[in-house]
Amino acid sequence: MLNILQSRSKKEMIYNLMIFAAYILILTVILRFLWNKSLVKHISVLKSVDTLPQTLLLALSIAMFKC
Repeated sequence: MLNILQSRSKKEMIYNLMIFAAYILILTVILRFLWNKSLVKHISVLKSVDTLPQTLLLALSIAMFKC
């Protein structure tokens, strides 16, 4: 995220923004897989996530507790 703010040109800023978006998308897909395939099976209180926006919100909420 800091790379986007420190970009020297508009082209570099767009490139960094696309890399950041791809990174977030890959992380949400991995988190969704891990959440549904392992955590939900072993912890009965948890519910599975169905969509990527739900997974993104889940990742944000986990990050809030991590800080």
